[in-house]
Parts: sequence; C-alpha cells; structure tokens
Amino acid sequence: MKPKHLRPRLLAAALLCWLALPNALAQQEHRSGLLTSVNLNKKLRQSLAFNFKAENRLLFWHGDGLGLAPWNPTYERVDLASTLLFPLGLGLRGGAGYMFRTLPGASLHRFSAQATRSRALHRGRLGHRYLADLSLRDGRAPSWRLRYRPLLELPLAGDAVDPGELYLKLGPEALGIAAAGELGWEARALLNLGLQTAPGQMLELGLDFRWAGVQSQALEEGQYWLTLSWFASW
Repeated sequence: MKPKHLRPRLLAAALLCWLALPNALAQQEHRSGLLTSVNLNKKLRQSLAFNFKAENRLLFWHGDGLGLAPWNPTYERVDLASTLLFPLGLGLRGGAGYMFRTLPGASLHRFSAQATRSRALHRGRLGHRYLADLSLRDGRAPSWRLRYRPLLELPLAGDAVDPGELYLKLGPEALGIAAAGELGWEARALLNLGLQTAPGQMLELGLDFRWAGVQSQALEEGQYWLTLSWFASW
C-alpha cells in the first residue's frame, strides 16, 4: 500500500500528465473564454442537503488547428443545476440532480446520479466523485455519460483551510460518452487558486482544460477556460 503522504503527489503528477495530453494528439478545433459560476449548498434535516449551481460561459476565441483564432466574444450558454444530496452509508454520499441549459436557439435537459466520498488528509482533503448523466436536446439523440473525478484541496498554510487563507484545488476527470450508437471520450483538468473569504464561503480563480474525441480517433476539440467561482454553504 502506498504511504498516505504520497497520494497528493501522485494526484498532482496525474494532473500534469493530463495537461500534457494535447501535446501528444493532433488537435482539430479549439475554443477558449471565461466560465463564471455561483455554487450554493444548503444543509437540510436528516443529513440531507440541497445544492444549486448557476454557470455562465462566454466564448472569446473559436478556431481550427493550432493557429490563434480572432477575438470574438460570444455568449455560449447558461446552466442552472440543482442536486439533492443524501447519505448512502460506508462513507459515501449520493446525489440526484437536474440541469437546464440555455443555448442560442436551443435548450438542453440533463438528469444525473452521483456518489461522492471525501476524507481529510494530514494536510488538506481528497475527494472522489462518480457520476452518470443523461442529456436530452431537441433534434439530437440522447447522450449518456459516465464520469470519474478525484479532487485534491491543498491549503497553502497549515493543515486545513481557515477564513482568510489561500488554498489550491486540482484534479483530472475522465468521461465516457455514448450517443447515437457512437462512443466518445473527454478528459478534463482543473487548477484553481481559492480564498476562504468567511466561514462557509470561498472564491476561486483558475483554469479549466477539456479535450474530447470520438472512439480511438485523434483529438477533435480542445477547450481552455479561465474560471471565476463563488461558493457558499450554510
């Protein structure tokens, strides 16, 4: 068994490998911009909790190949998601969610089920999320996804994050996708710098990388987002 103090280092190494992925694959399309979100978590009775998340995506560049695309700020989408969280036992926490997405001239409905596990390390916290979702959009075949994401929260001072202190949040994510009889994949990575502004409130600035393809083909799309997020829990 690997020593516990090595696990955060292994996760960081996995993230670096994830970030190096596009260098080994031929990228065909790329897009980048700003992703902002508000994430609210309310504790309920009997160990239940309700989560609401609003996310907005503004596209700045969109082009083909590795060349620099022209600056073209464009509204891309808004997501409104709600999730009911409940204990599953054995240290796991379950969740059932619904998301509504508005797109230019279209909309999308997504239903999800998830299981999460989180534990304190000697320094920081390590969490795991397992998620399955179904997306429905007019004029398109239903899309199924399976997702797994480990996430490390590492305080920059001390063993835990306290009000007024900074922390790092980093982790890769792997997705398997099935739609219209075709299989696809997506790989993600995030690297955030956070500040706990008050008990239960955090502000994060970071980078979100996403790469996608179909079956075993070369990389079809790369996405690179600057993220700004606010979290509140009570």
